[in-house]
Amino acid sequence: MSGTALEKIKTEIGQKREEAAALKAEMDQLERVANMLQAIPDSSPSDLEMAAKVLRRYSGDAPPVSVPVEVETIIGAKESLPKATQDDLAGLTILEAATKILRERHGEPAHFRQLAMAAISRGYRSGRKDSGDKQVVRSFAQTLQRIAKSGGAIERVGDGVFCLPFKTKDGES
Repeated sequence: MSGTALEKIKTEIGQKREEAAALKAEMDQLERVANMLQAIPDSSPSDLEMAAKVLRRYSGDAPPVSVPVEVETIIGAKESLPKATQDDLAGLTILEAATKILRERHGEPAHFRQLAMAAISRGYRSGRKDSGDKQVVRSFAQTLQRIAKSGGAIERVGDGVFCLPFKTKDGES
């Protein structure tokens, strides 16, 4: 085999490896999105009504939009999460991570599962060595519920749905 033919084959092998790596990265991204979408609960009519109330509360005098759009906006079913660096939530507490994600959503509430999965994808890790994603989601639910009940930095606006406290022009919640 001549040197030129061998070089062509090696070049083609290199190109195919690059293509395979790009496809793998794309598949990984699609799997992360699929996992995040699975974490979003199904919406019942009462969830739709709650979503409409929340949207009206945050939109002021603006006329409400149709309920399905409101739900998509609130639970993020058809929106991608805010872009951020891969590990920007590493080392933060649940409250710090949830607050950062909710601020990036510009007042839009989110379900605790969506907050937890977004935090995990952005580097959040539990302090426990043996805790997996399910335990982290459970911890988010419990912690956010506790903070909301105490009137803290997170407010509950629906079944498992949380947001930052609404501030009026006077600065009151």
